[in-house]
This record gives sequence, structure tokens and C-alpha cells, in this order.
Amino acid sequence: MKETVEQLLARCRSGDQPAADELFSRYSRQLLTLAERQIGEDLRQRLDPDDITQTVFRTFFRRNQAGEITVDHESRLWRLLVTITLNKVRRRSRDQRAARRDPRSEIQSDLTDNAMLEIVSQEPTPLQASALTELIEATIADLDESENSMFRMCLEGFTTTEIADSTGVSRWTVRRLLDRVGYQLEDRIREEPRKD
Repeated sequence: MKETVEQLLARCRSGDQPAADELFSRYSRQLLTLAERQIGEDLRQRLDPDDITQTVFRTFFRRNQAGEITVDHESRLWRLLVTITLNKVRRRSRDQRAARRDPRSEIQSDLTDNAMLEIVSQEPTPLQASALTELIEATIADLDESENSMFRMCLEGFTTTEIADSTGVSRWTVRRLLDRVGYQLEDRIREEPRKD
């Protein structure tokens, strides 16, 4: 028998990963389609509907964990997820259309593709590489053994699907872990004094 929305939300609040995976599998495809349809033609190169869908669920699960979400029927949950999705698409579209980012007012760079590639492919200095290694090690020190393994596979170049298949978890679980570690790294980098 299919669990009710209330049951799944309660399980999610208690940290039950299979319940989160079930909610994701029930709604993610429809929300992805909705996000794709809402993104303007001029922003299709800049906004990824999959990223928006992921942030919708990240927001939803965070708010549910905090006890801010109380829905007792599937249609109310669907309306809430649609509202979050539409708000995220609007906000990101507005941000991308801000004067400094507006794709309609972009000026083509004078740099050739080769010059740009050369700039991007420059190796970090030994000091920069050492600092980044320290930040990564400090960030992953808080991970449990399976999370650590998943993150290391990512660093080795495995795809989300390959990591999920290898570790026996869902792609969504892998993606959430990588997002969480990425945000922690960003926070640590912002807090770290520059060592150039």
C-alpha cells in the first residue's frame, strides 16, 4: 500500500533517506518538466532545470526538517512544490536578467578561444594546491565512511550515476551529498584568508 504524504514527511523529518527518495521519485520528473517550460528562451543556456529541481527539493527537505511544512494531502504537497519551483525559476530568471548579467546585453570577448583555454587551464601554484587540499580534507573529515567514499569517487571523476550504482544509493542521495560538501567547501573558502 502506498504511504500517505503525512507518513512520508514524518519519516523524512526523522532522517529516513528512503522516504526522501520516495518523495523525490514521485515528484521530480513533473517538477523538472515544469521548470523547463517556465525558463525563458533567452535563459535556456544559463539556467538548468535539473539544478532548479534539485534546489526545490533541498529547500523542501530543509523546511520539512525544521517542521515548517504541514500538508495532509497529496494535492496540497503538489501545490507547495509547484509554488517553490515557480518562485525559484522567477527569482533566478530575474537575477540573470539583472543589468550586469542580462544575456541580451552581453558583449563578445576579444579573447580567442585558445587564449581563454590557456587562462582556464593554468595550473595552481603549489601553495594554492596545498591550501585547497587542506580545505578538502577538513571538510570531508566530518563525513562518515560511505559519504567519504562517495566524495572521493567524485574527485576521481566518477559520474553521479556511477557513484550511486557502486555504493547502492540513489543518484539523489549522491547529488545531495555532493551539494552539501560543495556548500561547506564554499563556506570554508570564503572564511579562509587569501594565500597568493
